[in-house]
Amino acid sequence: MENNVSTPRSQVKVKEVTYLLKSSRCKEQIRILYAGLEKLARLEHVEENEEDATILKSFTTFFEKAKNSQTKKIKPKFRHLFDNEILDGTFNDRHRAISLLQKQEDSPINGDTILLRAMSINVAKESSHEETLDKIIEMLIAQCPELIVFPKDNLAHKGITPVHLAILKENKEILLHMANTLQEIDERRLPQEQILGICAVGPVFQDTVMMAGTPLGVAALKFNREIFALVFERFSSGLDVTNDKGDNIVHSLIKYAYVQPDKLNDVLEMLSYVLQCEFMTEIHEKKEFEMWKIRKQARKLLMMTNKEKLNPLQLAAKRQQFRIFEFIMQTEVYRSRESGDGLFNGEVYDITEIETLNLEEVAETDEEQIKLDHHESVMEYLVHHQTNNAFLFADFVPVKEVIREKWKSYKWWFLGWLLFI
Repeated sequence: MENNVSTPRSQVKVKEVTYLLKSSRCKEQIRILYAGLEKLARLEHVEENEEDATILKSFTTFFEKAKNSQTKKIKPKFRHLFDNEILDGTFNDRHRAISLLQKQEDSPINGDTILLRAMSINVAKESSHEETLDKIIEMLIAQCPELIVFPKDNLAHKGITPVHLAILKENKEILLHMANTLQEIDERRLPQEQILGICAVGPVFQDTVMMAGTPLGVAALKFNREIFALVFERFSSGLDVTNDKGDNIVHSLIKYAYVQPDKLNDVLEMLSYVLQCEFMTEIHEKKEFEMWKIRKQARKLLMMTNKEKLNPLQLAAKRQQFRIFEFIMQTEVYRSRESGDGLFNGEVYDITEIETLNLEEVAETDEEQIKLDHHESVMEYLVHHQTNNAFLFADFVPVKEVIREKWKSYKWWFLGWLLFI
């Protein structure tokens, strides 16, 4: 008589084989989803057709609604969406069912998650394809929230997330949908640090609005006030958030004005909007203490230094942005009003960053008092400017006064030198 009783070891092997088969089928389904998105992007006709329905059905089947939408754990099959085998892999004509490219080459995924790829597609406005794509994006956000903040792991585009794409497209509806979904998800499933810590660092982002890296910085460079207020309230750890270069949003705005001179007026308006905390009128349910904290962060922005050890004023001088330099000097951080006789108000400027030497100390002692954190002063940066631009800075009253005071201190040395030669 045969013994059909399986041993524990054979049971483990059966489970392993079953898991591998399920895993393999799941990965094939995911590749089909990517292929469906590519097909949707290439469809030319505008009217609804069977292909739209087939693509949407494949997504609906894979992302079937969970019994408990606020589950504390991600579905096992959803984990394959983040596998390196998928993100670094390809899909081919077998997954497409038809050859869209008229060639038998594999199409690379290039590190895009399925949500990032879906949001990267541009289809005809008010077409059936746009409606299908919107349903797919909403489904992905709702059923797998981890996709919202999962960064692209590709050297050139490293760190970009669907949140960044929603900001770039200025799509308030998608951003709200993302924010509401993230708010409902369990902390153990998706930690708050992961939501607030996203930052794009890819080299291709340089000299674009993405150079800011953080969602709040990108929103600032888009000059969209409504989007900025939404991102600040729902996707930012604070107004003083910085990117991988240590730049806060003011640093980023200055750098953007340097590479995009025609955007200078927009930059100045955004600086005023941020530093004067005008966005607080669009933020709801904030207590007075929180409002005070935000205003304090706004002041802090002008005093923060990046990894180059430059605060915004110094950066504006170094990048030859006179109008921004003047704007910053006119803020309450650097300018205050004093009344000497009760009738006339005088303006007092903090010139610490204009010159590293303490001029008042020079008048009293023979030693030059140098700031401990040494860096080039604004005056030193002006030496490297073109003549016309240097004169703009030099003619600005606080700078002019520094030059005058320095001349008073050193003119006798120059006169002595002239007599000697």
